[in-house]
Amino acid sequence: MQPAATIEAIPSAATAEANFPVLPAVQKQVRVFSKMELTAEGDPLRPIPADRVSDRPEIRLFRNFLSQAECEYLIDAAMPLVPAVRHHPS
Repeated sequence: MQPAATIEAIPSAATAEANFPVLPAVQKQVRVFSKMELTAEGDPLRPIPADRVSDRPEIRLFRNFLSQAECEYLIDAAMPLVPAVRHHPS
């Protein structure tokens, strides 16, 4: 594994807005990704601590490993994939 470094390939949010003015989804993605602390390969700079819940089956609990912005980004990105729920009154 190479030494940790900041990712130069991911532009700042200001650069993204200047270069992608008509792509708000890309702007949001770049804003979220540019705040992550990653190696040049995209791995976390520090290990994410995990609590052992069980050995069999192996279960680990990762507390607060995503920021609020990262959670919101994932939810927004997944919403088009979730089928609409229709309520039919009985």
